[in-house]
Amino acid sequence: MTPMIDVVFQLLIYFICTASFRVAEQTLPTTLPPSGSVGFTPSREVEELELVRIVLAQQGGNLEIRLNGQACADLAALSERLAQLRSLVALPVVLDIGPDVELGHVVAAYDTCLLVGLTDIHFAAPGG
Repeated sequence: MTPMIDVVFQLLIYFICTASFRVAEQTLPTTLPPSGSVGFTPSREVEELELVRIVLAQQGGNLEIRLNGQACADLAALSERLAQLRSLVALPVVLDIGPDVELGHVVAAYDTCLLVGLTDIHFAAPGG
């Protein structure tokens, strides 16, 4: 009887040591379009983007807003263009703020990004 108990304990130790205690992966639910349907292909300009860069600069009393190098008239125009871009692809946003820009403009630009639905927002480090 004793040798049988020894064998059972050895098997128990073997199975405990070789057992995997990771949680089994589960498949994620996805809804795929029906076969043969045409999918959305973003423009080449959107494909080349890695991030959305918003530059704020203030000269005198005028605030200059640039989105990926293109000028925006005001925060409303920025919001519209961000909404269009957001509908195509979700990218991180980098706010590049000039040294003379008032804090209120910075907060307004940050809030504009949040209102559009962009949540991955970063501030650029000042250049040397």
